[in-house]
Amino acid sequence: MKTKQSSSPQQLSLFNSPQDESSPSSVRKKVVRKQVQALPVVKAPSPLADQQERRLTVRVPEAAKMLGISRSVAYEAVSRGEIPSVKIGRRVLIPVAALERLLAGENIREKD
Repeated sequence: MKTKQSSSPQQLSLFNSPQDESSPSSVRKKVVRKQVQALPVVKAPSPLADQQERRLTVRVPEAAKMLGISRSVAYEAVSRGEIPSVKIGRRVLIPVAALERLLAGENIREKD
């Protein structure tokens, strides 16, 4: 019958090898570990953040949140033409520039 040999965390660690603690390689590993731990943690910017900032259109639920109204009221306003929209397939998109003009108080309805 085989018995499991448990490995201690020190044996599995990259920096803590079962070598003599004063050997040059173990001293070097300790120095490298301290240098790595001393490095500042820098959070990389999310690539999605840039994409969201450059979006030209938003969906109706997103526009509703931006305007502070409910989703159903936003859909009703789109159907009445109070909020300008573009329909692509089944998706209803609202241009961000039109939302900004709407909030600025400009008349955004097209003149006949």
